[in-house]
Amino acid sequence: MAHPVIDCTGVEVRGEHVAALRALLKGEARAWGPFQVAESEKEAIAHTVILYGAFRVAVWRKFSPTYSPPDVIRFVADMRIDYGRDVSPINPRVAEQLILEVLGYPAAESYVPPDAESAIDAEVAILDTLLHEANLDEAGLEEFIKNSADFAKEWIAARQGESRNV
Repeated sequence: MAHPVIDCTGVEVRGEHVAALRALLKGEARAWGPFQVAESEKEAIAHTVILYGAFRVAVWRKFSPTYSPPDVIRFVADMRIDYGRDVSPINPRVAEQLILEVLGYPAAESYVPPDAESAIDAEVAILDTLLHEANLDEAGLEEFIKNSADFAKEWIAARQGESRNV
């Protein structure tokens, strides 16, 4: 996906972001609060990136190293069927393209979702589906959360490096 330039100056993934992701993945009440109402733009970026990190880790675990675009299309179709009537906000093209972008599919690298909400809705639905399929125990979930946080920190650090080189 063609990522917009995001100023990550001063953005840091900290313990509270990891705790918010853990609460969200465990389905705890009010877990969406920190993701929906951040104290600052930097906090909003940190929460968005850790969620994106979890999405990327889950997709990578499911589909790599071997996948095909038809595998992704089939997965999204099955996911939408499983969701039933609640699936209406999930755009299948957005979901497919987000997965293919994570997997490095060249045609998906320039894809831009129609809006942030459709991308987040798709990411959350895919993440939920993949974690349900993985059926992780407590140790597996903690490893998943650590990998997600590590990715988020690396993603932010890479963008901080880009802003210094401009």
